[in-house]
Amino acid sequence: MRDRIERIELFHVDVPLPTPFFPLWVRGFPQRNLRYTLLAIHTKDGLVGHATGAAFDRERAGLGDFIGPFLLGLDPYDHRAAAERLEQAAFLGWRNHWMEVAFWDLAAQARGVPMWQLIAEAVDRPRTGATPERLPAYASFGEFRTADARAEAIERVRRLGFRSAKVGLDAASEAEDVALIRAARAAGGDDFELLVHAYQARRVSLVEDHPRWDLSRALSFADHASSLGVAWLQEPLPIWSTERTEDLAALAGRSPVPLVGGDISTSVFELESLVARGLYKTLTPDVSFTGMAAAVRLMRICLERGAGFSPRTYGDGVSLVANMHALAAWSAQKEAAGPMRFELPWEPPAMMPTHRDALFEKPIDIDLDGMVSVPSAPGLGVPIDPKALRRFGHRFYTLTPVRFAVTARRTGLADSAGFVRTPRPSRRRRVASA
Repeated sequence: MRDRIERIELFHVDVPLPTPFFPLWVRGFPQRNLRYTLLAIHTKDGLVGHATGAAFDRERAGLGDFIGPFLLGLDPYDHRAAAERLEQAAFLGWRNHWMEVAFWDLAAQARGVPMWQLIAEAVDRPRTGATPERLPAYASFGEFRTADARAEAIERVRRLGFRSAKVGLDAASEAEDVALIRAARAAGGDDFELLVHAYQARRVSLVEDHPRWDLSRALSFADHASSLGVAWLQEPLPIWSTERTEDLAALAGRSPVPLVGGDISTSVFELESLVARGLYKTLTPDVSFTGMAAAVRLMRICLERGAGFSPRTYGDGVSLVANMHALAAWSAQKEAAGPMRFELPWEPPAMMPTHRDALFEKPIDIDLDGMVSVPSAPGLGVPIDPKALRRFGHRFYTLTPVRFAVTARRTGLADSAGFVRTPRPSRRRRVASA
């Protein structure tokens, strides 16, 4: 091992929002802060890898004691070993594949290449040879609004340079949903790309129950969406039971609009099945849920099946950039299907780049052509601002080899920790042996 992990740190990050954000995927929940967990892995060479995982509050307070023993003895640049260790940890009931991003970040930094290049190499398929410098972005609205309010928002993002937007649905009746899309189409014009997210795959009834679609409603809406030029329909039916999956299969066979999905799934086998059965034309996994190793595997599956790959993200800036690198790696594949679309969370005044990317010196934003620039610096390519981390972050866990060696011997983990050296025999024992 040419290097080792010198320190592992975990932070609670809490960024206040100017107004409450009411996410469509948790109906009625007033999100007043953008909260997430930040992982920082420091190496002896002085490199630091970062990753983030979504959080409601401080529910990961005990994560360090659980995950530390799985990570500290690893080669910091071996992202494959990290993925395997995190999978082993998942066997014990806690899935934290979002942490893989930090190891990919470190491995790319050690190579002196942007993360997308490392991902593209791992896919191991013919590439275009071109460097993905920019990606087309779409404004992703995350709240339910009236038809008039959404039309006004479409007009605003078009003036900012966006050429595409995604509208979420949450109305009690199909007629209201159709009216919303019709108003968005009128506001954007015929050359503006419209995407639709139904949020039916995994409903969360924490505060209020989400409107439920059945096959009949989904089929009817798909017909209306097709007549209004909708480019895709995302997660229109539940996938958590066999009966519901059969409904999705029936919809996929009859829908005039391509179905896409896979947003927050943590099961690579579930996502493989959705593509293999032709239920989704494009997969939209979030690497902060599936992990980067699973994303690489899914890219290979999509290439073999002729499906698209378009990571979904609606969290913080670090996970946003990680998904951007995944899409950039996909765009570099010679046989990649479908237009490349990058999701930018956009719901003023609550959800804006300045809040989402609060840990960066400069937020990720579009240019006048509606494109985002792919970071070209090694690793994630967007450094964490120390001042911002001190302002919004609270470090709740630190682990070093010395500290772990002390606790490991007390808890019985010392013999299994590769970085804890085997104690040398005493001088008296050495003499007796001689």
